[in-house]
Parts: sequence; structure tokens; C-alpha cells
Amino acid sequence: MDDNMEITICLGSSCFARGNGENLRVLQEYIKRSGVSATIRMRGVLCHEKCTAGPNIVIDGIDYANVQPGMAVALLQHAMGKKQPA
Repeated sequence: MDDNMEITICLGSSCFARGNGENLRVLQEYIKRSGVSATIRMRGVLCHEKCTAGPNIVIDGIDYANVQPGMAVALLQHAMGKKQPA
């Protein structure tokens, strides 16, 4: 089982202005504080071309739309919980 996870966060002007700037900051802080930085790859993209549904984040290939500040960490924790062996 691959324990690595990828987060793609849209940094296009619409998503950034709607909250992904704050989502990025919160996710980076959480990843650093929780000690999981070795297993998470985070990258920014300029646009997911879904601007009207933004702010948009993709965690391990699953698209999340309208991610408001405060939701991003919960989404990541949920995704990480799915990766834990049973």
C-alpha cells in the first residue's frame, strides 16, 4: 500500500481570492505540526478550470469544490484516515 498522498490546490485568481490562499496556509501549518510532511506532496496549480465551483482542492485524486477555510484540514484528516490499515 502506498502511504504517500498528493494534495493539489488551485491557486488561480478566483480560487485564491475565494479562500485557497488561507486553505494553503492552514494545510501547510497542519502538515508541519502533525509531522506528516514526509508522506504528503503538496503542489499548486494555476487553474482547475472549475472556477465557479471554487475554491478547489484535489486530495489523492478526489476533487473537492467550495472548500472554505476550516474545511481543508478536515478533508485531509478524512483522506488520511482512509489510508490507515485496518
